[in-house]
Parts: sequence; structure tokens; C-alpha cells
Amino acid sequence: MKTIILLSKDIVLFTGLNTLANQKQTSIYNALTIKKVIKHASDPDTIGIIIDLHHLHDEDFFNNLDKIRHHFNGPIIILTKVFDAHSAKKMFKIKASVCLTSYNPDLILAQLISLIWLNENPRKIVENQEDIHDYLLSEHKKINLDLRQYPPKLNGKILNLTSKEFKLLKFLFENQNHVLSREQLLDGVWEYEDEYNTTRIVDMHISNLRDKIEADPANPQLIKTVRGLGYMLKLPNQ
Repeated sequence: MKTIILLSKDIVLFTGLNTLANQKQTSIYNALTIKKVIKHASDPDTIGIIIDLHHLHDEDFFNNLDKIRHHFNGPIIILTKVFDAHSAKKMFKIKASVCLTSYNPDLILAQLISLIWLNENPRKIVENQEDIHDYLLSEHKKINLDLRQYPPKLNGKILNLTSKEFKLLKFLFENQNHVLSREQLLDGVWEYEDEYNTTRIVDMHISNLRDKIEADPANPQLIKTVRGLGYMLKLPNQ
């Protein structure tokens, strides 16, 4: 059975996590000492580690987290009653995954499951040859855009796009040669998330994309503005 290692003297926390984990066919092993965490970190069934700092001396923790990381490359969640930016920075420096001030078992387990998924699916997108695009900017200049994975690549070099810019670019390519209204882009890319429910966010991201992928952003050849209607992605010289 998959196992999550917990280091805590909080019986309420252990009971809550254990009940929730059992529903997901996962067990909670309460290590009680940091030495036992190190001992079991390399067990093949270990999928995550949760460490409660409340009953630990800082030096004891910082001296041993590096040893835990030597045996385990999965997610490690640190729980602390009070957030201290200086201590948090030290934790992240020695590769803690997340620092939480909440002792809510449901929230902790949800965060851990999310981190486990990310660890098992490292920025993976199903490869599809249709996500490789070659286009000519001129007779002598060819551009290769590889959208098979995040971050994408432009002419073999990593293209620094945010996740939303990447999703927007893929959506435009999936609908190339079709005019898309701002509302269609909002629906397709942002799915009308409340905080982004404005067409202005579309214009801003289109502008950012042009800055990063167009040879001349002021005279875009790839992402065209169709006045009064929206935007269209059209491969030049195709």
C-alpha cells in the first residue's frame, strides 16, 4: 500500500490524515522521530512526507532535511504554527516542497496529492506532431515552434511563456485561420474564471505573446488583429 510518512506528536492531525488517506487506499505512518523519517524515506511505497515543526528543534530539522532529500525526491510538506520568512527560505533552499501554517488534514492531504501528481507528471503533455509548427517569416527565415511540452521551444530554445500564455498560444494554433472573438478566447483559455472575466486580459496576453514570438511585435505576422471581431492566428507564407 502507498504510504505517507508523518512526523508529528499531534494525535488529532494523525487521526484526521489517516482517516482521509485510508479512503484513498493510502496509509499514514507516523514516524515520531526524524531518524525514522530518514530510515523509511527510501521505502518504495513512500509517496510523500509531512513534517510538523511544532515539536522539533529548528537545528535538528535543518540538519536532517538534507539527509531526507538524499533518500527521497518526492513532495515534502512542512507544517508550522507561525510563518517565518527567513526559516521558510532556508527550508526551500534545502528542497522542502511547501510550507503550510494550516493543520487542516483535508487541506494538507489535498496539497500533498497535488504535489504527488506534479512529481509523477513533470510538465508532461502528450506529444503530438501537430504541436510542432514550422513557418516562414521571409524567403530566408524559417521559424520552428515546438508546443509539445511546457515550456515550449522557439528554434530549439526555451520560450519563456507563462502557463496562460502557453495555453492561449496552443488554443490559437488549434483554431488557426479562424477568427476568434475575445469572448471565445476567454471561454477557451480562461474558462471565465471570475477574476479574469474581462476582455482586457485577452488583449494584454496577446500583446505579451507577440512580444515573445513575433519578429516585429508592432507588425505581427502570426497573430493578426481582425478589427471589430477579435484575433486570428495565420501562419505566414503558407
